[in-house]
Parts: sequence; structure tokens; C-alpha cells
Amino acid sequence: MYFRMEIVPVEVKGGEDKSAPSFKKYVQEKEPKTALRFSKRGYRKDGNVTNVPLYLARKIRELM
Repeated sequence: MYFRMEIVPVEVKGGEDKSAPSFKKYVQEKEPKTALRFSKRGYRKDGNVTNVPLYLARKIRELM
């Protein structure tokens, strides 16, 4: 996904388990300004990773 000419890494999780070694490794190595995780968990900002509840996925442009 692109936002303001930047690549935004996106991860989608179907459950509440947020272990994602490849996503975490990418975010750690590339240090993007913004990274998004869509999951069943509530809205939460953890450093540069923002967790967005699945039901808000269609509103992501408005949220950013």
C-alpha cells in the first residue's frame, strides 16, 4: 500500500495471535514511518505499527 508516496507494510491476521516474525523483521530492518496490522484486536498504536480492527479496514484512508 502507498501513502504519501511511501510504501506502507501491511499484515492481516485472522485471529488475535499477533506473532508474525517476517512482518516484525521487515519493520525492524526497513524502519518504515508507518506499518499497519489488521486483526481482531482493537485499535492500538505500538511505535510505528498501528493495529486496526478488521471492521475498520475499509476506512483506512480516512484514518491515516
